[in-house]
Amino acid sequence: MSNDSSALTVPFVDSPFLDESLAQSDLSPADKALVREYAEKGYVTIDLGLPDFDAVAAAVLKDLAPLYPKDDRRVAEAWYFDDGVKQVACAPKLLELLRKLYRREPIPFQTLNFDSGTQQPAHSDTIHFHSVPHHYMCGVWVAFEDIQPGTGELFVVPKSHRLKTFDMFDLGLPSSTGGYHDYEKSMGKILEAHGLKRTPVYPKKGQALVWHANLLHGGMPMTKKGATRHSQASHYYFDDCMYYFPMGSDPYRGKMILREVIDIRDGHFVGHKYRGQDVDLAEYKDVLTYPRPLPDWVEKPKRSGDAAESRAPERSRSPSLLHSVKKTVRGLIKPDGK
Repeated sequence: MSNDSSALTVPFVDSPFLDESLAQSDLSPADKALVREYAEKGYVTIDLGLPDFDAVAAAVLKDLAPLYPKDDRRVAEAWYFDDGVKQVACAPKLLELLRKLYRREPIPFQTLNFDSGTQQPAHSDTIHFHSVPHHYMCGVWVAFEDIQPGTGELFVVPKSHRLKTFDMFDLGLPSSTGGYHDYEKSMGKILEAHGLKRTPVYPKKGQALVWHANLLHGGMPMTKKGATRHSQASHYYFDDCMYYFPMGSDPYRGKMILREVIDIRDGHFVGHKYRGQDVDLAEYKDVLTYPRPLPDWVEKPKRSGDAAESRAPERSRSPSLLHSVKKTVRGLIKPDGK
């Protein structure tokens, strides 16, 4: 390993030299405390700081109200057409915090909007979204109303981000979406084995919960019939990485399912990089793509590191993957929009 701690390919908050780096940084005492809290617990809560948030949230709720599926109360990728969803995902105060935590440029790339609780078992986002180098990804959950007990409120598992990053291979499961529910059961057993507890969180309207890629989280049981839990989850990668879909990947056998990544801020396709070199997605058999057609304001891929539209139909893809991503794993972007 290089003697230069800045040469480590791990996020700033995961660095074994974090205390030393913070002591030498020009961050304010308040920001240093926030970084330490995030590194210690795996999450922090902040005010989103978005001007006119009440008006933005009200407009989003009105726009999305008729769009929630009856069997799964979430709308994926509403940034395609809703400016309020985009504003929340791209809130300047939030992006500035992410820069301080990771010391790389954050890339908002995916959104999920909810009108009620999910009651989803404990899981880590690293099974859905991951990067090389690892852990350059995080989730942000924004409350569109004051969150109350019994509404399927979000829970987190403090310090669980320090556990091993479990993939399907580690758990003895097939590298496919068909094993996702077994993954959730396995993660529940791991929580019990480590004596880790689920902690419900109750953000106020306009507050944002930022969590580490490997932090276990989910939804508490809904005990209040008909209760709402209006909220938005956005996910962020960071620049100069490869971005992939771990659940369907088996890197030990040379199978990596990379992901298209669009920067929600301006609609440009983000190129993949490995050790500073461009990665051409056309060289990979399977690539998880955004639903088509894309919004008019999203640019067409141009660089060799992007998934070129003209080559997309020629790339071989697994029909089972395309089907199971839609049917088995809730909230994931749909390959090819089919």
